Amino acid sequence: MLTIAEMKELNEEAGFYFFSPGAMRFFNSEMETQTTTREGYFITSEHRGDDIRRFTIRLFDLETSDVHTVGAFMEFATLEDAIDAMIEVARCS
Repeated sequence: MLTIAEMKELNEEAGFYFFSPGAMRFFNSEMETQTTTREGYFITSEHRGDDIRRFTIRLFDLETSDVHTVGAFMEFATLEDAIDAMIEVARCS
């Protein structure tokens, strides 16, 4: 299990920008979980200026340190729904 700080460092060292302040600001992203599952899943939230924050499941690739969206971007209306789905995805992977 990785912390968000560890993921940020690894992602940057690998030449990616997912956690950069500019990328986070552009997408109005916030980290909703502070650690990953064993498999590397975590949750972010974003909004598009309408002030309705929605939630996205992410996967931190433990081999490449890149971050992938699982399912659809901003797929979940509540953090609880995103957490439930993340647990199910992690269980099935």
